[in-house]
Amino acid sequence: VIIGAGFDSFALRREDLCKRMLSVFELDHPVSQNAKQNRLKQLRYILPEKHAFVGIDFEKEGLSEALAKSSYSRKQPAFFSWLGTVHYLTPQAVLNTLNDIVACACPGSELVLDYAGPEGIAGTSQERWAIKLKRFTDRRGEPILSMFTPDQFQKIISQAGFNLIENLSPSEQASRYFKLPDGTTLPMPSSY
Repeated sequence: VIIGAGFDSFALRREDLCKRMLSVFELDHPVSQNAKQNRLKQLRYILPEKHAFVGIDFEKEGLSEALAKSSYSRKQPAFFSWLGTVHYLTPQAVLNTLNDIVACACPGSELVLDYAGPEGIAGTSQERWAIKLKRFTDRRGEPILSMFTPDQFQKIISQAGFNLIENLSPSEQASRYFKLPDGTTLPMPSSY
């Protein structure tokens, strides 16, 4: 289940998995999904049969309500991917979505997500990058609406019923995923 899928390409990149064993549910605003579907038609890409677009406005509708309109099964463990969109939602919509995932996920399901941390947590050079990112998203009409400290997010996750396994700081993420051949790392915004 790809939450806030946008132009995610997993179903195209991993057609081998999607044809044989995985069902992919892309949840996003209908306007975003229409743009993606139109682009796929222009490029003549065909998504696997086990792929479904599930329209949702996270500020107005629950994730479990949206998934109920699809072939998603609450009886099978699922992997929920929620990357790059938590910060565009209000804190209440984030909490509602977490609670909905718990409500509709079979035991054994997993969730991976990132979230924005308040400026200042990541350090001076990354703080400048976070401020630039915030200005950019504001100009695009997609302002950053929620930020959490690691302690706040730990509490929210626990209250929703999740067991937090790992919570990487921006510097830990950069070291693990964005190390350049010369040993330096790309700067990361205040995202966890």
